[in-house]
Amino acid sequence: GLSNRRAMDDALRSLLAMYQRYEQPFALAIFDIDRFKQINDANGHVYGDRVLQNVAALLAEGVRESDAISRFGGEEFVVLLPQTELKEAAALAERLRESIENTVMVDVKLTVSGGIAIVEDGDDAESLLTRSDEALYHAKSTGRNRIAVNDGQDIYIVGETRCAIES
Repeated sequence: GLSNRRAMDDALRSLLAMYQRYEQPFALAIFDIDRFKQINDANGHVYGDRVLQNVAALLAEGVRESDAISRFGGEEFVVLLPQTELKEAAALAERLRESIENTVMVDVKLTVSGGIAIVEDGDDAESLLTRSDEALYHAKSTGRNRIAVNDGQDIYIVGETRCAIES
């Protein structure tokens, strides 16, 4: 029941135009289900589809009506957060992560990792998605089941000490 990649691309272009014209901030969060391939391999694709539907429902329940959620890839979801600063986006993403972690879905306890970035001057869709994806990769590579923020200078895990982006 979520938007597809094309709808997300359209919504992202619209938010970028609003930012360029009115300087309205927004954030982009990418969530990825941890170890989803193992769930699919062990239980089958029908089971995996139910897991995806349950995660989508929890994400939809946890965001504002003005936010846009879409399925981005196999087990990835993008949430666009209009008029949201980085600190607010990080807090929301952490609440969503906890909600998923604390909900048993289809007999499986799931976790997600997330990456967040906020729009900056000179951004286009690709640069914003890249920063969010870098944060997601950091969350995955440092232990999963966590939210990482890319503020353009640092990537850090929500609730932990910041570390510099490696060039």
